[in-house]
Amino acid sequence: MISQEAAETLCVEFVSKYLKDATPCTAEDIANMLMKLVSVAGLTMYRVVGQQETMNRMIQTAAFCSRLPVPDEIVIEKRQKPRTKH
Repeated sequence: MISQEAAETLCVEFVSKYLKDATPCTAEDIANMLMKLVSVAGLTMYRVVGQQETMNRMIQTAAFCSRLPVPDEIVIEKRQKPRTKH
């Protein structure tokens, strides 16, 4: 098992690549993509440790997020949607 620090670094790199590759255009796009990631991770965790442990971990994560300061401004890099070929 890798260290917590290495796991976090790997996750940050993965999420950054995931968002870059999907080219979201709005904060709503990003939120939807991240929710899908949380959903898939939650379902995977459920299969490994069961419902109660998954719920405990998700609730702890939500509680942690609720204590974070609200940012003054959310900056989203403007991206153009990829052109489709006709």
